[in-house]
Amino acid sequence: MNNELVIKLEQIAELESKLIMIKIVEKQIKDAKEELRQQMILHKNMLENEKTLFLPNGTKATLVEDTPESEIEVEVLNTDAWGEKNTNLVAEKQDLMKRIEESQKDYTTIEKQIKNGRKGYVRITLPKEVK
Repeated sequence: MNNELVIKLEQIAELESKLIMIKIVEKQIKDAKEELRQQMILHKNMLENEKTLFLPNGTKATLVEDTPESEIEVEVLNTDAWGEKNTNLVAEKQDLMKRIEESQKDYTTIEKQIKNGRKGYVRITLPKEVK
């Protein structure tokens, strides 16, 4: 086997093992933050809604609470019933939509977008001199 390939493979194996260690530490951090979040929720409920903890070195931890589920009203069209009563409009709509889609093809591009969810967390802010 080519010596350069062996060296490259060894480098990759070493980096992969470091990545495994990083993932372990990331999980420990995530678990510790969740524990801190739970403790801060208990602390907040017992001691006058405190949401931020401060350390003498300037580090602070701020509780960002969950956003609860909420019930909203949404208009929903019964398309089956509407379609049965308006067959001519359904046919016109389908024809028009097809023509619109064909005319839009030259102007359409694909973009990746990220839609973020939101779970409560603890924000840790390190002092300026540590950064």
